[in-house]
Amino acid sequence: MKFEYSLAFQCQLHDRFYYLARHIGQVAAQELLDGFIVGFEKRVNEHPGSAPLCVEVAELGFTTYHDYFDPKLQLRTIYRFSEAEGVCVPIVIFEHKTKHPAGFDSILSTPLTSYFIFFPSKTI
Repeated sequence: MKFEYSLAFQCQLHDRFYYLARHIGQVAAQELLDGFIVGFEKRVNEHPGSAPLCVEVAELGFTTYHDYFDPKLQLRTIYRFSEAEGVCVPIVIFEHKTKHPAGFDSILSTPLTSYFIFFPSKTI
């Protein structure tokens, strides 16, 4: 399958890289994001329609957009694909926050791009 990344996706990916690079270094940031892209492309190549439909976009009436989520990195991408044309178009990439265990605080977060490191909020 051919991947045609949208300009918005590319810009968001670059922004995320620069944010992460400031906190964990360029090499680590590159490895994290490469791992996300490789996992995403592998999933779509093997099973293009296996990711669930994107609920937020479906509520607007667009039912051809899928939602890929990497739970380890807490990253989501919304994409659409055409099996007939063999093309996948990732539209956006963003953080997907999940509820964190009680007693933990997340740091190093910004509104659109976050990398969570957990520290206990209470001393034991």
